Amino acid sequence: MTEISIDRDVMVSLFTKLESRGDQLRSAISAAPPAADAGEASAELGVIVVAINELAEKVQIAVKALTEVGLDVADDLLAGDEHAADVFTRMEGLSFS
Repeated sequence: MTEISIDRDVMVSLFTKLESRGDQLRSAISAAPPAADAGEASAELGVIVVAINELAEKVQIAVKALTEVGLDVADDLLAGDEHAADVFTRMEGLSFS
């Protein structure tokens, strides 16, 4: 039987790194100049910069939600681990055919 283990501290570390990358993305995009002289393409470049900013905000929202849900799932799994193990232990050897 395959064994799955969950370490909440490792999950927190991974999600913290993910959030940090999201923060770095936002900082990098915020540091970009709001306007650039691109000649005739200046207006189009401005539209692209605005679109990138909006997408970066959505990424941060998604990362925050993923972090919260992921940690909630880990907590639920860790809290119910003994119960789940008991269910599977009782199922061993049963035939469903």
